[in-house]
Amino acid sequence: MASALALLPLACRGAPAPAPAGPSPADSAAVVVAGPTVVGFFPPVTEAQTAADEELNALLDDFGWHLSAATVSLRARGYQVEVRFTDTLYFREGTRRWRFVPPDTARIGYYLVAPGRAPDVLYQIHTDEELVERGTAYLRGPLDRGR
Repeated sequence: MASALALLPLACRGAPAPAPAGPSPADSAAVVVAGPTVVGFFPPVTEAQTAADEELNALLDDFGWHLSAATVSLRARGYQVEVRFTDTLYFREGTRRWRFVPPDTARIGYYLVAPGRAPDVLYQIHTDEELVERGTAYLRGPLDRGR
């Protein structure tokens, strides 16, 4: 049986993002924000770790299942859905670049961002219904004019 780790990127994959400009490692992993975007994030884990730890594998499976189940509804609302197995998220919106480092106490979650809006971060695993509800509410919120 394939582990949840191996199947998750396939479940949320959409059209490829535009090629990032510049050769830096941060740019090559950057999420390009061209519209509403949800990035599910989880710390890096290996196949050996998930095979040896049933709880970790179940957690990763739940994370992937809920994000995958929410993907169709989020895309219908205009969202790009990405997954990153990393300790640091990198973003690019036009010429603007930034990074997000989740706290050690909450390294699993979802980063919502859209042009002209302050990001919103959900920590821990949320159900697909919660993700769609939060994504819908995020787009109804006020624009961040301070950016």
